[in-house]
Amino acid sequence: MKYCEHCGGKLEGDNTYCPNCGASVTKDDKVLHEGEVVNNEVNSQTSYQAVKDNTTVAFVCSLIGALCCTYVAIPGLILSIQSLQQIKEGKISSDKKWMAIAGIVLSSIGLIQMVWNFTHLQENTNRIQDVINQFNENVNK
Repeated sequence: MKYCEHCGGKLEGDNTYCPNCGASVTKDDKVLHEGEVVNNEVNSQTSYQAVKDNTTVAFVCSLIGALCCTYVAIPGLILSIQSLQQIKEGKISSDKKWMAIAGIVLSSIGLIQMVWNFTHLQENTNRIQDVINQFNENVNK
């Protein structure tokens, strides 16, 4: 029996993708066989746990948070940090490392904008009220 190098899931026949984690499996990739010794550990079915890759979700949340200054930036930041940690631990592919880093940056921008908006709330409220008053004056003329 062959197992995926990324998650340890079973590979049947000539799979091009792991059915467990979705990682690409090519003939050049190292495929682990049951009982094979890797890093002084014997590979078995139970030696790996599947880890869900939330990097894309984290990036999208971060992007929305940065563009809209919403609370979505908070889960975007948390998921981006979690994805970066999983990449460093080798639990998920490092192909999306740029997404995790960009997610952290975008989430930080969104949170800074949100804090700035809250700290200047009275000033913004006064500006809006001035616009409403000017509109009402022009309508009532």
